[in-house]
Amino acid sequence: MIWSKLSGEIDSMYEYVKQNPPQANSNDSGFDTGLFKQYSEAFSDDVNALIQK
Repeated sequence: MIWSKLSGEIDSMYEYVKQNPPQANSNDSGFDTGLFKQYSEAFSDDVNALIQK
């Protein structure tokens, strides 16, 4: 289940970057990576739990 959330967030971020390409020397990317980080950490935790079994 967490993979679908992570994958969806990756797709959303990629779509945003395609529509709003980053500008050189700009400090403002225009999007928040908070959900991506949260889902990525949860996915990593799930994978590590499977490895421990």
